[in-house]
Amino acid sequence: IYEMVIYAWPLEYLVLTAILINAVIIGLETDTMSRQLLTEPPNQFIIFGWAFCIFFTLEMVLKISANPNRFFKGLGWQMNIFDLSLVALQWLDVFVTASATDDSSSTNFNVMRIVRMVRLVRIVRSYRVLRMLGEVRAIVWSVGTSFKPLLGAMLVLIGVIYLMAVYLVDTCNAYRVSMESTDAGFQPLGNYFGSVGGGMLTLWQAMTGGLDWASVMSPLLEHTSPIAVAIFLFYIAFSLLALLNLITGVFVESAVKRGKEDKDNYLVQYVRGVFKKMEQTNARVITWEDFQASLDTNEMKELFKAIDLDISEAHCVFKILDLDDDGALDADEFLSGCLRLRGPAKTLDVLVLMREIRSMQNQIMEQMEGAPPEE
Repeated sequence: IYEMVIYAWPLEYLVLTAILINAVIIGLETDTMSRQLLTEPPNQFIIFGWAFCIFFTLEMVLKISANPNRFFKGLGWQMNIFDLSLVALQWLDVFVTASATDDSSSTNFNVMRIVRMVRLVRIVRSYRVLRMLGEVRAIVWSVGTSFKPLLGAMLVLIGVIYLMAVYLVDTCNAYRVSMESTDAGFQPLGNYFGSVGGGMLTLWQAMTGGLDWASVMSPLLEHTSPIAVAIFLFYIAFSLLALLNLITGVFVESAVKRGKEDKDNYLVQYVRGVFKKMEQTNARVITWEDFQASLDTNEMKELFKAIDLDISEAHCVFKILDLDDDGALDADEFLSGCLRLRGPAKTLDVLVLMREIRSMQNQIMEQMEGAPPEE
């Protein structure tokens, strides 16, 4: 009971509220110190720091004392270790703030600034509570897993921009060396394509809207060849109409795939949690009586909604999940059965069903052929 209370949702929401309030107070503290040009936070913020530090430390102590194995080895142990390290950093921030002196104010100020920014990372922990909101959970999961596609997209963009920049900078340089520094086109061409780095920045701004591409094309059109203008226009059309759309498609496909994986992982954890709540004994199985007694709970209603079934079909569902017909479901039967019931039948399911029907037909034919003829 003690463990269930400590890991219950009301306490999780209380911790989430404390995390958000702590983040707001850190922002107010930073704003106050910036407006008043202070090197040390005011006393009221130091008191808030001690209060939140004690609160989060108490949270860690309660969870570790409730079940050390669950905290260090159970599901989500990485986030628990992350929380523990953040609490340690918060204690460091409190002690550095308390021990600040005028002689070492600059050193302490630099240390506190780094530690205080690290404390903001505690907001990431709110994802553990926001997993109850499917849309938010999917967005957070998709953002967290999109770094690999982002890296690939950035490499492609950099490659295209680099090639175009090398050509345009070389072209502009060929025209600028034949000009006088007082000529009309000398300075504009130098501003946009005076170096490879500057040319890459110009092309990036022209593609993303940070710079009007017509303004970039104007000196090319007036002082260089039509070929350079045509290539620049091709770059704008290719990047806006093809490249960026392809990158968006890759991101959308990745987000949809990761969102489906997140829903599947969440359903697995949710089904395991429902099974533990229905289990009345330590036999690690649930009977029809246990199943029926839990039908009115919100957890079972959400489970039937997740597998696209009506709760009035509960008895039929139980019979389908009970593959060995022993009147009880173990954890593996319950989990694998719920996952199979979710969504439409797959091609593999249809093929397995056809194979079983064919096997049954063969057995029936063999029995009919082996039966003695009627007199």
